[in-house]
Amino acid sequence: MKIIKAVGQEFLNWKWSLWILFLFPYGWMLKLELIKISDQLDVAMNVWDLIIGFMHNPALMIYLLLPVLLLFFSKTLLQHGEYTTLIRIGSYTRWIFYTIRKILPILLLLLMLWLIVSFLVALSMPIYLSWSVYAMNDYGMNNIIYSLQQYFIYPPFAILIQILQYLLFFIVVHTIIATTYLFRPKTSTLIFLSVWFYVGTILSYKIPTEWTWLHISHYIFTDSSLNNFQSVVPTFSVLTSTFVGCLVIVKLLKK
Repeated sequence: MKIIKAVGQEFLNWKWSLWILFLFPYGWMLKLELIKISDQLDVAMNVWDLIIGFMHNPALMIYLLLPVLLLFFSKTLLQHGEYTTLIRIGSYTRWIFYTIRKILPILLLLLMLWLIVSFLVALSMPIYLSWSVYAMNDYGMNNIIYSLQQYFIYPPFAILIQILQYLLFFIVVHTIIATTYLFRPKTSTLIFLSVWFYVGTILSYKIPTEWTWLHISHYIFTDSSLNNFQSVVPTFSVLTSTFVGCLVIVKLLKK
């Protein structure tokens, strides 16, 4: 209930109107592109083609959301990293969970609004539960949705897993930054890690395919996980293990 209340309070912030105003025209542009492709290929599409294409969007995630969220994580740690806050909370691991609770409403609201706008933009398209003909055939330009339909019976399952993967990935990124900040509580630490994560994510696309475990995109996007690991289990396992590992390091080494 506290999370729901926090999300509701956060929604009252004016900045979310900017996010919504950005999403609608961007989603509409994607819709027009899909309609054009549908006419060119003479193939049927439905709402899931647009929603999944919108939600599984590497350009939007990496070039806009990732740097914005890294900046937000750093700001959160600076705001709540005072020694008095650590004393009040009682332990370093509890402090990490405390900062996660601070970022969680933002992450949830960001993804909820993204999903809602995706549905609203797609309303005029055919609505049914199954995959479209477009999704079930490889046309060379629908790699994401074609990959997903091979592993998920119904499109909503693919969307749910992607949202959970986004959440887990960003919580783990925040936890890594918070853990490092505990050992070196300086603004330069936050700047370095934010730049490192951002540049590293982009450069990971250049890593040889045989080093698949080092591709950060595999831990962000569900279709990338499936194409390389044939399951989302390795991705969720690595992310969860990294999260637990950070807590263990703080518990054992930070006194």
